[in-house]
Amino acid sequence: MESAVADTPARDRRRWADVALILTGLGLFGLAVWFPPFSTTSDASQAIRLWPFYALAGALVLVALFLGQKGNWVRQARLILIAALVVLVVALFRVRSVGLLAWLTLVIPGVVLLFTVPFFGPMPRAGEEVTPRR
Repeated sequence: MESAVADTPARDRRRWADVALILTGLGLFGLAVWFPPFSTTSDASQAIRLWPFYALAGALVLVALFLGQKGNWVRQARLILIAALVVLVVALFRVRSVGLLAWLTLVIPGVVLLFTVPFFGPMPRAGEEVTPRR
């Protein structure tokens, strides 16, 4: 027998969206803190220009994650996630000569943000988790 709260596909999508956003936010913030591998190339000056975009987008994602865990702040948190997506798009058009790896560090997090924003929401509380009874 299972508890009264059933595990639904919507809860599953929300959980996976939150996990993807946590990894994306930390990854972007990490790219700002530690220089990415392409910063040692001949286009290092262009790569260095990317770090403020990484820092801003990563910080916005992390702030949205914290705000979005409160049920009444989800809409504002989704707007902040869209703002982070806009920062990545602006960075994509500002710095083009860095190479494919730098381009992917902007595109992949942007795609993750684009696909997870609609499913983002508060993670289920520990008491709401489904635990099978024996």
